[in-house]
Amino acid sequence: KSEADYFAPMTMADACDWLDRNHIRDKFFLYVDTFDPHEPWDPPKKYLDMYDPNYDGEEVIYPLYAPSAFLSDPEMAHIKALYAGEVTMVDAWVGKLFDKIEELGLLDNTLVIFTADHGFYFGEHGVVGKFGQIYDEMNHIPLIMHMPGVKPGRRAQFVQPCDYLPTILELAGVDCPEHVQGKSLVDIIINDGKPVRDCAVSSWAVVHPPATATPVALSPSNWEQYCRKLKPSTVVFDEWTLVTSAGDMFSELYNNAADPHHTRNVIKEHLGVANKLHARYIGLLESLGTEEKYIAPRRKLV
Repeated sequence: KSEADYFAPMTMADACDWLDRNHIRDKFFLYVDTFDPHEPWDPPKKYLDMYDPNYDGEEVIYPLYAPSAFLSDPEMAHIKALYAGEVTMVDAWVGKLFDKIEELGLLDNTLVIFTADHGFYFGEHGVVGKFGQIYDEMNHIPLIMHMPGVKPGRRAQFVQPCDYLPTILELAGVDCPEHVQGKSLVDIIINDGKPVRDCAVSSWAVVHPPATATPVALSPSNWEQYCRKLKPSTVVFDEWTLVTSAGDMFSELYNNAADPHHTRNVIKEHLGVANKLHARYIGLLESLGTEEKYIAPRRKLV
């Protein structure tokens, strides 16, 4: 098995071949999904050795989703190294795709978008995996765009994955269907324009019913019982982040400036703020046409 046989290299090689065959077309749309860096993390040795070359313990390439205490410090460090090695391999092969785009002269007339779906907990908040509360490590994903004629720069406005479709459609000169809930980012990209939303919501599907009749606080002692059942939502504003639920989990509030890693729940000290943000969340669900049977268990902040 060589590096070229991994998911990401194979996918990027195929994407390069596709561009070779189709770049002369007047218009095209190419969607490339590498799956990696996803478990199992088993990058070629040269990438792993960049981060943890002398490790001699157990290779945990697909860790248990659980409170992180089951891993020793060296094991956790090595898991992070495995992930970093796989990220580095993906980065190298994404670079080959960008080289091909440049080689074919497409940078002057082609929109290129790089993004992801979610992150992973490597001991942050005391867990390994991607269940339970959705904190910054999970929901703050990259969104990098190359647009011909637009100078490189950063944008601070809130955007969400649902905004990608209307953005692409506007740039392609295609009308956006009325049922699409996202907002075009074209003005933000070109002019650093006005925000299209005042917050960003990350959530498990709200169709899930409450997991308990009374709220609980997810902890190592009840993790096995509740971690896959609780389906909270996270609402991020400029100053605050609210984690709320279907009435089955105690809510959490974090000050983004004072506590950027969201380790100190200050909801008791700022209950008025939490109620205001929660009302905004419920209003958003209502504005999107969410059925009342799904909103009802979420109407009360607990």
